[in-house]
Amino acid sequence: MTFKRDYKSFDFVLAALVLALLVFGVIMVGSAAYNNSEPLTRLFKMHIVWAATGFVIMLVVAFVDFEFICKFYLVFYGLTIALLLLTKLFGTETNSATRWLYLSDLGIRGTEVGIQPSEFTKIFMIIYMAKFIDKFRERMNNILVLALLVALAGVPIVMIAMQPSLSAALATGMILIIVLFTAKVSWKYILAAFLVLVPALLFLYYDLNNEPQIFLHRIMSDLQQNRIRVFLDPSLDPDVWFQSQRSIDAIRSGQLTGRGLFNNIVAVPYATNDFIFAVIGAELGFVGCVGVIVALFLVVIRCFRIAHHSEVYIGRILAAATGGMIALQTFLHICVTTGTMPNTGITLPFISSGGSSIWIMTAAVGLVLSVNMTRPKSMFED
Repeated sequence: MTFKRDYKSFDFVLAALVLALLVFGVIMVGSAAYNNSEPLTRLFKMHIVWAATGFVIMLVVAFVDFEFICKFYLVFYGLTIALLLLTKLFGTETNSATRWLYLSDLGIRGTEVGIQPSEFTKIFMIIYMAKFIDKFRERMNNILVLALLVALAGVPIVMIAMQPSLSAALATGMILIIVLFTAKVSWKYILAAFLVLVPALLFLYYDLNNEPQIFLHRIMSDLQQNRIRVFLDPSLDPDVWFQSQRSIDAIRSGQLTGRGLFNNIVAVPYATNDFIFAVIGAELGFVGCVGVIVALFLVVIRCFRIAHHSEVYIGRILAAATGGMIALQTFLHICVTTGTMPNTGITLPFISSGGSSIWIMTAAVGLVLSVNMTRPKSMFED
């Protein structure tokens, strides 16, 4: 079967939803930074640039044949490993984690431009895994092929976890699971994975409270372990629980309709990125929170709808994985800001500040738009 590009099938609804979320993000980041220090004023200006360039990136990617992009899947995989390795060797340490790579770290002086490679890993791995599965689609239930895919995906996941960035590692790992579900991997492998995973999680929980630890200290830093302990019992360290408590207080203060833009009375740490949902709750209330969730839900549904209707196998995987990534990241962000999950530091798609996050999310949606504009070519067409 041959395919053609049908530009009349451009999904204006999906594009409009993303644009609305980007504009809303600019407003909320500006509100979160209101009356704060100069660095936050500069961050707000940068966020406008990130949002604008993100929308352009989405449109550019949308009008490029996604199958052409996927031809470079090995390049994307190599770039992923290279960026994560450079971050490990030369990255800037912030809050006991080395997640950022600045040009100045590589000897290029006079600029503060930097990226968060763990964010780019998400879209690079979606492209790589989609192409890998497309090449081996007839043998995806072969244990050796499946093991190879998991092993290759596991390398960047482990490298991210070593930064350490548990949230990004978890998100990338969940993307792998979403891709495997989309590829219709046999349930016997999925069941076997759960039979291994559940006892492993129980063991890690036991090891968390064991002294000396048997294994957990090898994969999680003391800071990460402490966050989990404090989440389970906030009285252990009120200082660590402070961020989550301030976020909960901010959301609670908004009640039904919020206190209004630029009128958040509860100071929330990292308000422009990791806790932007708390600012939304404080200033726009329950109504604003529900509105944001609905808008993001509609984006996810559009991605899944495009995946369902796509007649291109690799396009189906790309669209489903993108929808899953947006849904997962939204869920994790809201759980963290409402105190129902340990603080992992994860952004709210399209809304939180951060160029890396915005660019990979908009680029991923661009791939989905590209998938939607590809349809089977009739035998009567030239």
